[in-house]
Amino acid sequence: MKFRYLLILVVPYWSINAYGNYCANYSLFDKKSLSLDDTAAIEADTSSVENKNTYRLMGNASLVSPDYALQADQITINKELKIASSSGNVKFNDQNALLTSQNLEITKKENSNFIKANSAEYALPDQNIRGSAATLSGTSDLKTFNNAIYTKCPVGNLNWNIDAESIVLNSKTNRGKAKNAVLKLHGVPVVYTPSVEWVLNGKGSGFLAPSYSSYSDDGTSKKGYSVNIPYFLNIAPDRDVLLGLNHLSTRGENLTAKYRQLIYDNSLWQEGRLESEMRYLDNDDISNEDRWLLDNRINLSLNRGADLTLVNRRVSDKDYFKEIALEGSSKERLISSIDLKHQSNLFTTNIYSEAEQVVNSASSDYTRNLEVNLSKSLNIGDKINLGLSNSYTDFDHKSSSSSTGARNHLNLSLNKNFQNLAYEIKPNISFLNTQYNLDDSSSVNRSLYAANLDSKLFLERELDFSDQEYIQTLVPRLNFTYIPKKNQSSIPNFDSESLNSSYDALFSGESFTGFDKVSNQNSLTFGLESDFINDNSGETLLSLKAAQKFYLDDELMNSSGNFEKTSDSDRGYSNIETSVDFNKGVFNFNNSLSLNPDSKKVVRSSSGIKFNFSPKSFGVLQFIDDNDVENIRFNGSFELNNSNHIFWNAQKNLTTNIMDRLTLGIAKEDCCIAYRFAFFKKNLSSKNYSYDRAFEIVFKGLSSTTPSLRRRIEAEIPDYIGDLDNNL
Repeated sequence: MKFRYLLILVVPYWSINAYGNYCANYSLFDKKSLSLDDTAAIEADTSSVENKNTYRLMGNASLVSPDYALQADQITINKELKIASSSGNVKFNDQNALLTSQNLEITKKENSNFIKANSAEYALPDQNIRGSAATLSGTSDLKTFNNAIYTKCPVGNLNWNIDAESIVLNSKTNRGKAKNAVLKLHGVPVVYTPSVEWVLNGKGSGFLAPSYSSYSDDGTSKKGYSVNIPYFLNIAPDRDVLLGLNHLSTRGENLTAKYRQLIYDNSLWQEGRLESEMRYLDNDDISNEDRWLLDNRINLSLNRGADLTLVNRRVSDKDYFKEIALEGSSKERLISSIDLKHQSNLFTTNIYSEAEQVVNSASSDYTRNLEVNLSKSLNIGDKINLGLSNSYTDFDHKSSSSSTGARNHLNLSLNKNFQNLAYEIKPNISFLNTQYNLDDSSSVNRSLYAANLDSKLFLERELDFSDQEYIQTLVPRLNFTYIPKKNQSSIPNFDSESLNSSYDALFSGESFTGFDKVSNQNSLTFGLESDFINDNSGETLLSLKAAQKFYLDDELMNSSGNFEKTSDSDRGYSNIETSVDFNKGVFNFNNSLSLNPDSKKVVRSSSGIKFNFSPKSFGVLQFIDDNDVENIRFNGSFELNNSNHIFWNAQKNLTTNIMDRLTLGIAKEDCCIAYRFAFFKKNLSSKNYSYDRAFEIVFKGLSSTTPSLRRRIEAEIPDYIGDLDNNL
């Protein structure tokens, strides 16, 4: 069954989310402190006694009791009936509520005070709630407002409000309910509902605000729109489910459900959390197939120092994220896994297993059927440490042409630290043994040792710069690493990749990630580090680093496990790796580059400049030049005034002169409401480029029409503060 006219449905119940607003005052007046004992304090300009049970207070009259405080032009107290009647500029407050009116009556009933008021204004400052009512009645726990207004806007601001025939606030059940309610935006009615119910504090069941966005269908290049109607079901304080009906105009109706539950302690575990998400589209209008997604995760803190994580992620087909989830082609693999970690006095243990599903146009990679890691560090003497680690991994691959099998890697290391205020010397020696039991050949064994000596000299001086006192540190650094040459061409490559050259990589003593390839090392690395530190604040103004490695071997191992002359080994030294980081007030500059000392040319560089004036006024410019491939990215946000700001992201490949991405948007906000419009464009060089437009209204303290927009903008602009529920 298809549903095609979701937008015209009247929503009978409506959930209101409680957000914090801190930018303005929600109090109608300064409330009086209540009496600390059982007595009542009475003040007035004049008073009279009508009979033995009736007293009249006139002119600046006030009555302060342990339960409430009452101020008015006139207060009449009837002791026999336990009624306090007031008129003229009435102000009432108890522990939670404030109230002003022209007439108010308080009746003592059992252990509560029942109030009635006309032409009243009310406020609950702790919950950022205020409004008005023609009549008001009830107790501190249960109040009824007739012909009422409800808003989360502060005093002096009514950009959105709910007008209702009646509103009931019940603090015992933590619920609010209104009949014949109209949501008004800047005084203009926009939504009507015969009944609206919400949670006063925390979370509660009900419909959330629907969202709308446009998109380009990746499979057909058709322009479409998406409408999502979510419903939040608060099952219990420790569990809930978010249901949704997502209408894709080019595909059909996509049902979604996300369940969350806290798991409490028992004899097996201490605590945990379960999250389960399901999406299902019945009979795609284009492919005529069912499309679905499953994403389940369980985290458990087991007894005796163990943690268990179970993940199951699957989709119906490889194009699901492009065509149904509308998340593009950035995802390549979905990993389902079991991860068990345990720490004890004996060993730190990690047991892991995974399976993959390839999506979009990606190809399969190695997966770990089983991986067991054990590690232990022992202090066996004066700053002498013995390290032991062992990693067993069983690798699998979907391609029959790829080698598979098990690998066991053992690492024994011994190191000592000699350190004082002037220097630091760290000698280290390691024994490495790696054994392979391959499915398509006999076993392979590799044994190596590695020796490393890292030393630093600490120097510093005081200097004055721009009327500020600074401490400049100077740290010369020398590192020697030796690993003998051993041909490893018969060893498969399960998880090793070449390390990108950088300052830190030169001192690591490694050329590859993982355990499959261990390159020979017979080298000296010279480095120099210098920091300029503000003597008063302790902040680092400038950090400089430079290093170069000198090779004593004329051949280095490549990714195939063979030895060959490289440009570095042939000339006997590496490129010079440098980094600069400068911070001054709102300005930050960072740069890392690789300089060829022979040609005096920069072969790789990465630079970034950031101005950060405020959370909504900043700009980030990044330039990356890697092997003659140049990319530039400029993103940021600019505050036009106190209520408006624009945001953007532009990314361009300068080598091909192709603009890869473009995001533009504008937001208008105040303490009560916000509007945001965003335009997304990708693959601008292609005739089949895709673009999306999204518009959002944030009723602060109520809901957002497009909650997912904030997350999407933050993914495009990492430093963007997209939470418009905060103050300006």
